[in-house]
Amino acid sequence: MSKKEKEKNKNDNPSVSEFWRDIENQFKEKNLRLTKPREIILEELRKADHPSANEIYIRVRERHTKISMGTIYRNLKFLKKLGLIYELEHTGGSPGKFEIGSADHSHFICEQCGMIIDIEEQIDKTKEQQLAEELGLIVTHHRTEFYGLCKECRSATT
Repeated sequence: MSKKEKEKNKNDNPSVSEFWRDIENQFKEKNLRLTKPREIILEELRKADHPSANEIYIRVRERHTKISMGTIYRNLKFLKKLGLIYELEHTGGSPGKFEIGSADHSHFICEQCGMIIDIEEQIDKTKEQQLAEELGLIVTHHRTEFYGLCKECRSATT
């Protein structure tokens, strides 16, 4: 994203500028480069709803025509390792899906069509704390995923 685009987003939407400030700070703190492909991948992930690597590739390719699928995979793996993105790996037989962030929240994943629904309601953290205490662990975050059939797939099977 160019400085001009970032400045426009800063004026248009404070949450977008905060997002980029956080990303840039994380890269600076770790002494890493925020390359153009990484910027575009993060921007497309921010705008999309749980895209696959292939969907990200198609979207990024529109803006960065020389990017390869290998570059997409390497950067997704890198961003995942940094904790900036999360991969939902079991999505009803479809390829893994990605999202920005690692904040504690849950997902429902349809085992038939692969639809993903974010569940913003917080799951009781007392079990997390109890587990940490019993096993002497430090839990930084958790993920809960529910699997089954969405309304449409359930209706189609009855």
